Amino acid sequence: MRSEEANSKRQFTETGQVFAKYKEMCDQNGVKVLSHIRVSNLIAELDTLGLVDARVISHGRYGRTREIRTSFSTEIAGRIKLILAEMGIEGLK
Repeated sequence: MRSEEANSKRQFTETGQVFAKYKEMCDQNGVKVLSHIRVSNLIAELDTLGLVDARVISHGRYGRTREIRTSFSTEIAGRIKLILAEMGIEGLK
C-alpha cells in the first residue's frame, strides 16, 4: 500500500481539537496557555520536521483548519505515551 493511501486511512484531528485538549491540559496543570495562533505555528513546525502530516483544509467563509495525522507507527506512538506518562503527563489518546 502506498504511503499516501495509508495516510488517508489513518484517523486525523483538527487544529481546534488540538488546541482545546492543549488548553484543558494547561488548565489542569496551572500552565499559561499559548495563543491559538502560536499553537497553530507549532503544528506547522512539526509538519516541517516530518513528525506530523498537516494539510490545510478550507471551509470557505467558515475559515481554514488543518487535518493533522501522525507520521509514525502506532508502536512509536505507544512508546511516546509511555514516556509522557512517566513524566506525569497524562490524558492523551
